[in-house]
Amino acid sequence: MKTCPFCRGEIRDSVIRCSHCGRSLQGDTDADTASVGATTATAFAGGSSTQEVPHPRPARAIDVWATQSGAGDSHGTGAAVAEPQLSTLVLGGPALPVTKHRRRFDAGLFVAGVVLLAAGILAYLSIRHPWVKVRITGIDEDGVETGVAARLVLAGGEDLAGKVGLALSAAMAIWGAVWCWYGFDRGAGIPAFARPGFAILVTIAGIGVAILCSTVWFVWSDAAVAHAADTRMTAAALRLLIDTHPLPIVHLKRLHGLLEFGGLMVLGQLASYLAFWSSRRR
Repeated sequence: MKTCPFCRGEIRDSVIRCSHCGRSLQGDTDADTASVGATTATAFAGGSSTQEVPHPRPARAIDVWATQSGAGDSHGTGAAVAEPQLSTLVLGGPALPVTKHRRRFDAGLFVAGVVLLAAGILAYLSIRHPWVKVRITGIDEDGVETGVAARLVLAGGEDLAGKVGLALSAAMAIWGAVWCWYGFDRGAGIPAFARPGFAILVTIAGIGVAILCSTVWFVWSDAAVAHAADTRMTAAALRLLIDTHPLPIVHLKRLHGLLEFGGLMVLGQLASYLAFWSSRRR
């Protein structure tokens, strides 16, 4: 009897493989030969061949949080590790070049924005200035003038058309500010609400307001009645005079506020055409 050097079990002297642990007692060479023989015998017995595929060696993990400034890699070697790009981690390829947007100055749109912004602000302020001087002359049933019944000086914001002019002026100023902003970056698209076509329509409407206020009397009738005290008449008496048939003769004289408003609307329209031309080149 002898003792197995691996499990210390007692075996007979003629045994070459331990009956307790199954280990070979003749060394690694005999064990490998026996293993190969057993594998070959199994293959022939089963009618098929078995091929062992070697397992790939695991790749070294990338420390995503390592930077080029270099706090060292994840294995503690202290070497600087380059920061991996997103395309390298996801696509497995080299990092794609990152192109930065180059800002280009659009002089045409910027100048149009400055002009329209200034025109809108000045037009808004001009509405508070006197627009017309109204002279109302009464006539009798025979058509003979009875003398001047009332003289009034009215500002632009005192009638409905003037209030519309306030809204148009504010819209011009807003569009001008937006055009100035986008004039610094020619590559950026102008928002739909700030298209120059809308500004052209607004300035045309503003010119129409100026023409209406300088030629049509009825737009000032309510403002005239509100200032009846300036004519030494009551509001009811002035309203009766305005509504009398035959109608009184009313003379409108354009003052500097109305002329300034109309001129600024024309200037805003020219700026809108400049912005329209510049936007077609973007």
